[in-house]
Amino acid sequence: MKFKFTFFLLLTVFIAVAQDSMTYIHAGHLLDTKNGEWQNQMTITVKNDRVSKVEKGFKDVPEDGTYINLKDKWVMPGFTDMHVHMETEYNPHAYVQNMWMIQQMLPIALSNMQRLLYYLDLQL
Repeated sequence: MKFKFTFFLLLTVFIAVAQDSMTYIHAGHLLDTKNGEWQNQMTITVKNDRVSKVEKGFKDVPEDGTYINLKDKWVMPGFTDMHVHMETEYNPHAYVQNMWMIQQMLPIALSNMQRLLYYLDLQL
């Protein structure tokens, strides 16, 4: 009896996981990163959290699919921030050193701001 229940439970979970989840996005404007041009009225099909198809025009969405309406939006890919600060990448004390530098520079910056305001005949 336990075997049948476990088998049925595993089969149910397998069927639920095996079903493809489809999402359809109607994008008013889509950035084509290969050509560097904007494409208008595009349909993006996402299958299991991955873009599977990009088509011109607004395609019909099946009843079992998830629909996202971005007809009046500009859609771009996710960009990656590629910049790094090398001094903080390899220095385990960088945070403490940066805080020390801020503590040293803040009074100087405030003093300079006060002189500038005095020069401009303004008061804090």
